[in-house]
Amino acid sequence: MRRFCLGLILSLVTVSVTAVPSKPELEALLQTAQAALQSTPATAWRALTQARDLAESLGDSNGQSRAAGLLAGIYLAQDRAAEAARLNDQAIFFAQESVDSNLLYRWHWQGAQIARQLDNIDQAILHYRDAARNVEQSGAATAQYREVLGPLYLQWADLLLQRAAAKTDPQADLREARAAVERLKTAELRDYFLDACVTAAQSRATEADAGLAATAVIYPVLLDDRTEILLSLPDGIRQHTVPVSSSQMRETAYAFRQLLEKRATNQYLRPARTLYDWLIRPLEADLQAANIRTLVLVPDGPLRTIPLAALNDGQSFLVERYALATTPGLTLTDASPLKRERPRILLNGLTESVQGFPALPAVERELDAIETLFDQPARRRLENGQFVLNNVESELSRRPYNVVHIASHGEFASDIRNSFLLTYRERMTMDRLEEYMQFRRYSDQPVELLTLSACQTAAGDDRSALGLAGVAIKAGARSALGTLWFVNDEASSQLITDFYRHLLEPGQTKASALQLAQRSLITDPRYRHPGYWSPFLLIGNWL
Repeated sequence: MRRFCLGLILSLVTVSVTAVPSKPELEALLQTAQAALQSTPATAWRALTQARDLAESLGDSNGQSRAAGLLAGIYLAQDRAAEAARLNDQAIFFAQESVDSNLLYRWHWQGAQIARQLDNIDQAILHYRDAARNVEQSGAATAQYREVLGPLYLQWADLLLQRAAAKTDPQADLREARAAVERLKTAELRDYFLDACVTAAQSRATEADAGLAATAVIYPVLLDDRTEILLSLPDGIRQHTVPVSSSQMRETAYAFRQLLEKRATNQYLRPARTLYDWLIRPLEADLQAANIRTLVLVPDGPLRTIPLAALNDGQSFLVERYALATTPGLTLTDASPLKRERPRILLNGLTESVQGFPALPAVERELDAIETLFDQPARRRLENGQFVLNNVESELSRRPYNVVHIASHGEFASDIRNSFLLTYRERMTMDRLEEYMQFRRYSDQPVELLTLSACQTAAGDDRSALGLAGVAIKAGARSALGTLWFVNDEASSQLITDFYRHLLEPGQTKASALQLAQRSLITDPRYRHPGYWSPFLLIGNWL
């Protein structure tokens, strides 16, 4: 060891004597270390030690932070947590000096992992809070947000949930854990839509589960080794732990989705019952005791791609007992009742085959039936050749419609730039939809409901489901009714018409109106299979 240290000292002396320290040399050392971290840690350690000293001589706080933080990572990997903690504190100090949010979130995240190795749970949680704050300040964005930065939020939530399980009064930890996952959901939507619309929405919203009678919010948190279900009831949050990993949940959810679309078989029943046992059965006693009538799911990952309505307890579907809704996040939902005075509806639809898409012959009957439910001055219809972008823009800018109905093909893709709604001549992108709807967004009569009766998301694609989950937020509507996959247009027409009929009845919520429409289709022998009625999701405001 002495011989090694002497050699290292001599090499450093040589550097200081034979050359004027420079930032290019510092960068070269840091890059050498970064490249060697995984394969040859000893080489990385030597380069980082030199880089740290060189950065100090240059007065380069950023370089000192990077060198100290990477050294701390080497010690952490060697289970030398105490030494790692000392170096990581230095890295944070110098990152603060250089005001670098990117470095601060990395070293606070690493600090949380070091604290966990030292069994200091409280310190780890403090580091996670600081890491999340700095990553959000840094504006870090990536098309793989969940894969790259998702683990930060999930590790934070995981630790809070572990701590909550050991407390007699866990409410504060449960709320913080849920808030951590909310921040991930908001970032994912912002990243998917390539703008800050959902971040702005979150800053104006409050938690949508606050004291709602007869309503429960189901908030699954999918972790590597288990699933935590946070059940929000009028008197607080309950924590239920299910020994099902995120990979198990994903595999079963994807199988369920694929089998639901096969309407000639009942093979969907096995995963439908399995998912019921995982997600609903542990909650049954609490739901019954609180006299719950409406369930609101805040889905995560693969759960965005499946309909809660089709879960089955072995005797009946979940929608036969509860009105159901889904929301991309509690802080992204305005949970106030529908304004019912003189509803105005803009009806848009395609019946003809255009742009290579098949005709939708039942759409005409659908629009006819819906028209009869609304007073003549309170409705406008754009069909086929009239359903073009200029006409939609004109109508939404001139009249205060609070319901916008689009009966046409639509697709939500992994890349928002490939998501669209089909009009007669063009494709309406999500940006164009937002542009048209913004006329109502900030008025005293916003769009209450956006209905998309023939859209679809890709099976097994969590990211494409973000488009459907967030379409109401993107468009500036308080809620949306859409489909996870393309539905037989006769069944779709019947369900949508029944939904509007019930929605206009006194005392009905959007969620209960959808429940009644789905239950009606279940009683029809032609459409009892959930492939016909379950893909309809009410998203956002359910009242």
